[in-house]
Amino acid sequence: YSLQAVDLTGTTITKGSNTVSAGNLDDSGNDARASITHDSAKNDNAFIASTTSGTFIETWSCSGTTLTNVSTSGFVVNTVSQEVRVIYGSTSNSYLFFYKDSTNSNYPAVVGAIRVGNSFSFGSPVIVVSGAYTDLQVGYNPAANKFLVSYRGASNYKYLHEVTPDGNALGVGSAVDVSNSVAVDQQTYSNIAYDSDTEQNILGYEVGDRSVFAVVYDPATSTLGSNTFIGF
Repeated sequence: YSLQAVDLTGTTITKGSNTVSAGNLDDSGNDARASITHDSAKNDNAFIASTTSGTFIETWSCSGTTLTNVSTSGFVVNTVSQEVRVIYGSTSNSYLFFYKDSTNSNYPAVVGAIRVGNSFSFGSPVIVVSGAYTDLQVGYNPAANKFLVSYRGASNYKYLHEVTPDGNALGVGSAVDVSNSVAVDQQTYSNIAYDSDTEQNILGYEVGDRSVFAVVYDPATSTLGSNTFIGF
C-alpha cells in the first residue's frame, strides 16, 4: 500500500510523491481494502489496511504534499483481505472501525477505539448484522455525536445503523431501510456525507438502472427523508 498527499490551493491541485506504508503493508495482489481518516484533535491521519494477516493501522502527519509517519500501531481487527473503514469522531474524540469479520463468516462488525498518544485502546467488537454483506460505508454526525454505518444487505437493499460511542464501547441501533426496498447496484459504492449547516447526514447510492439517489438522515431525531433522484 502507498499513500499520497494532495494540496488544494484555489482551483489548483498539487500531488505529492507516492509514499509506501511504514509497515510495508501488502496484500499480495488480493482484493483488499484500505481507509483513512483525519484526527482533528491531533491534526494527523489514521490509515488502516486489510492484508492477508489481518488489518493494521498507521498514523501520518501531512504538511503540504509531504507525509511523515507518526507511528505504526500494528494489528487492529480480524479482517483478512476484506473491506475495512475507519472514521474519527470529533465530539467523542474516538474512532470507529467498520469491517467484515473474517473470524465470524465475514459478517459486518464495528469496534470502537480511544487514542492515547499514538496508542489505540480498543473495545469489544459488535456484529452489526448476521450476513456476509458488502459495500461498507461510515459517516459521523458531530452534532448528535453518532456514527453511521451502511451496507448493501438482504435483497441488495441499502441499510443504515446508528452507532453511539461511549469511550471505546459502542451501541448499535436497528437497521433503517435507506433505499426504500429498492435494490442498489452491486457494482457501485455509496457514500455518507455530513452537512454542517443542517447538522444532518446525506447518503448517496445508485440503483440497477444507474439512477443516482440521495436521502437525508437526521441522527438527532432518527428521521429518514425522502429518496431524491439526482441523475444518471
